[in-house]
Amino acid sequence: MLPGPCMRTSVATTNSRMLAAVMAESTPLFEVPEWVNWIAQDSSGFWWGYSVEPLRNDSGWYENEVGECTRLARTASQGWKESLQLVARR
Repeated sequence: MLPGPCMRTSVATTNSRMLAAVMAESTPLFEVPEWVNWIAQDSSGFWWGYSVEPLRNDSGWYENEVGECTRLARTASQGWKESLQLVARR
């Protein structure tokens, strides 16, 4: 299990049907499961996926005991407080 309140395991074992959602000039940075509706980065650079819109705390985001979340990837942490995004589905 992931540390903290998130109860999902790794992205690879969570859902076999994946969706490229985080884009940098049309090139996916990483993939997220189809159940993920929101993504956000925390202060340490980890990107997380959430089934419901998360709330921000001092160093990241949390699902407020509603919905599920999973750790997705890690990149340089820049502007994490403004990183919350609704997943774009194609």
